[in-house]
Amino acid sequence: MGGRIYGFLAGALFTSSLTYLAREQFQSDQVRISTRLRSYQKLINEGDQLKLTDNKLEYQTRPWKEAFKDLWNEEVIKTVNRIYSIRWYEDAKYLVDKVEGK
Repeated sequence: MGGRIYGFLAGALFTSSLTYLAREQFQSDQVRISTRLRSYQKLINEGDQLKLTDNKLEYQTRPWKEAFKDLWNEEVIKTVNRIYSIRWYEDAKYLVDKVEGK
């Protein structure tokens, strides 16, 4: 009898928690949609007062020297990481064992 009660209570708790989470998600979506609709309404009503901005991208070129430095640093980092990844102790032990005939 106790198993049925616990099962019922667990089911009721699970269902109510899903309902609560769905309601919170719905309210969150509703706030987001309302905000967007208000901004669109403002854009439509005050659209003639908007000023267009220039969409030109500005960038600076780097000197070749800096680009080559970056490439060099990247290669140095890769090489150092490769050296650190070698298992020196195990490889040396393997070679010593082979030389000694073990």
